[in-house]
Amino acid sequence: MQQRKYSLFLVHHVVLCFLLVTISSCNDIIEKDISTEIPVMIVPQTGDTIPEYSFFAWEEMPGATQYSLKIYSPSFSNPVFIAFDSITTTTSLFLSLPLGRYEYKLTALNNGYSSVPLGPVSFSVDTIQGSQAQINLLTPLAGNYYGANFNGFFSWSSLSGVSSFEFSLRSGTNYQTGEILHTQNAIVSSNVTVNSVSYTDGNYVWGIKAYLTNNTATQTFTGTFQIDATNPVTPTLISPANNANVNSPSTFSWSNAEDVGIIQSPVSSVLEIANDEAFTDIESTETVSNTSTEVTLNTGSYYWRVYNIDAAGNQSSYSSTRQLVVN
Repeated sequence: MQQRKYSLFLVHHVVLCFLLVTISSCNDIIEKDISTEIPVMIVPQTGDTIPEYSFFAWEEMPGATQYSLKIYSPSFSNPVFIAFDSITTTTSLFLSLPLGRYEYKLTALNNGYSSVPLGPVSFSVDTIQGSQAQINLLTPLAGNYYGANFNGFFSWSSLSGVSSFEFSLRSGTNYQTGEILHTQNAIVSSNVTVNSVSYTDGNYVWGIKAYLTNNTATQTFTGTFQIDATNPVTPTLISPANNANVNSPSTFSWSNAEDVGIIQSPVSSVLEIANDEAFTDIESTETVSNTSTEVTLNTGSYYWRVYNIDAAGNQSSYSSTRQLVVN
């Protein structure tokens, strides 16, 4: 009996180890390979002079779960001290650095891969006042498209010696001539949320000015963004015809009518091919910027459909569904 219990224990232990190894291997397999990609820094850029208290912000990299930011002074090749060296899951940090010259490196990470490091990028930290001050607009990003669900959150880099900020949101692309939609003074933080505006299709421009404690003010720094609140058109399937017999690889094509929105953000089409008509068992998903693509499929019967999605995140309805048989 004792021998049997020991044997069962060994079997249980081996199975458990196998499951753990399998799960770990699966996690490695599904991680996106980001080893050839390079992070994109928003602020600071090469040669920038920033105040002692500043934002470091970068674009989110698809597939990355963490970011390593290293800051050396005055350089990585001749370091006197390490100002910052840490890993974060966010895409921005608010740091306090002594006056001086610096270089940074930014690397994106996930459980299986590391990106190509960005840098070393040189910048300086100095006391900035009055007309020399630089405010970096962080969100919304200049030139980006946002949908009707835009949350009205605006943020910018801070400055030392600031008593308050002035914010203004206007319609159009020209800050001087645009209709004023919202103005707010005496802002003591470096962000504001504007919920009083109805963000419909159109162009928007916003500006920030800082009032400093030495009785001077910065210039107004402005940025534009676009709201696309209209869903893309629904695709119309062209080929293969319904119930067609095809060879593999097969070309799938469809057409899109003209976008009816005021702001026409770039549209991508998503082709879904499934083993069942309810699309619960999807065999292949292809995202393309045109209206056709070639797909290799095994012999069998399939269903296919297409929908459109634009750069603002708006999605069309699904097209009709067609069936085909791959010989």
